[in-house]
Amino acid sequence: ANAAHHRSDAYASVAALGGIAGRGLGFYWLDPVAGVAVGALVAIQGLKICRTAADELLDAAFDPARVERLRDAVSVVLGDDYPVKSLRARKAGPGVVADLVVGVPAGLSASAAHQVGEHGAQALRDALAAERLTVADVTTHLDPSDRQEASKTSLAALPSALEKRVVRRALASHASVRGVSHCVLSYSRTKVLAKVDVVLPDAMTLREAHRVAAIVRRSILRGVPEVYDVDVDCELDELR
Repeated sequence: ANAAHHRSDAYASVAALGGIAGRGLGFYWLDPVAGVAVGALVAIQGLKICRTAADELLDAAFDPARVERLRDAVSVVLGDDYPVKSLRARKAGPGVVADLVVGVPAGLSASAAHQVGEHGAQALRDALAAERLTVADVTTHLDPSDRQEASKTSLAALPSALEKRVVRRALASHASVRGVSHCVLSYSRTKVLAKVDVVLPDAMTLREAHRVAAIVRRSILRGVPEVYDVDVDCELDELR
């Protein structure tokens, strides 16, 4: 805005000087022409300033070519293993607000996925700095491969509630099950896969443990219909 003001002042001064000089030389028509030119110049500069301010207030989107450059910069850092699925950037006051979506493998742990997100966010901040832009905020969303679509008819239950139901079914499936040491759920589109580690008596034979594991698996599949498949591992309760 300050540069536009200085530029319009300079143009206005030149136009005014031309009008005064023309009037002194007998070209009286130059004075009103110079006045009209100055007024038009001020109006044009004012419209440009208003448009820039309105874009910032309304969170106008960035130039697509610039967004593509930012996306390429992040992709170079993350590589092919973690593809950049989308990037949106917009002006918010003097800074830039960016939303980054990165694809990660479905089986990646939460802590590892968080590291991927941190690297992506830092790469985006560096790319924005290289473009001489001030970063206001960067939001990173991690999109697991084979994730479920957000549909009311197909979306499975929350992991916390589903995990409790799986554990209850495992504990109630057989008298030999003394506990559940781990229960991990993996979501693949509309299907849920469960991995359950059950604790069995240390005196139990391998054949018996295999039979109990099969019973636990059938019990979970029957009692928790949202679960598509179950992988049951057996641990021996050596402390009892």
